Amino acid sequence: MVLKFCPKCGSNLGEEKIACPECGIDLSNREENILYGEFPQRTFAWVIDINIIFFISFLLSLITYNQNFLFILNGYLFVLGFCYFWLLEFFNNGRTVGKLLLKLKTVDEKTFRKASLSKYAINNMLKSTYFIALDIIFGYIANLRTKDGKKRYRFTQTLSETVVISIKKKEE
Repeated sequence: MVLKFCPKCGSNLGEEKIACPECGIDLSNREENILYGEFPQRTFAWVIDINIIFFISFLLSLITYNQNFLFILNGYLFVLGFCYFWLLEFFNNGRTVGKLLLKLKTVDEKTFRKASLSKYAINNMLKSTYFIALDIIFGYIANLRTKDGKKRYRFTQTLSETVVISIKKKEE
């Protein structure tokens, strides 16, 4: 597996490097240097993001208020939520507002680089819906047998072949 950036400082790496040219971290076993996002950290990032989505959806629902307020609100939550997660991760190097604040990013599990637009779409299909609970349950079941240490907590993440990693800033 080829690591394209330093897991400590984020610098671009050449394939033959055994140490990061910027921070000096040992890269002899590159996959061991990946810090996967932990469940509490990832959940808190999601809570930040879903509150942003809910606030915008609620305002739009008030503007278009009619007898089906909750139906409209849920529609906005799904559509805006999907677009928020999908497009923000694709155009912002795997990061949403919550992930930026908690120094996380979603990347391709094979290259540890930005995933494709379609992989981000699959990964974010259920994130802003009530089905997120099923996504987590099925993800847990699907990943029980895998001992790869990639900490994929959601089924759609397994389908999209993406992982959430922790990004550490260069220490001054």
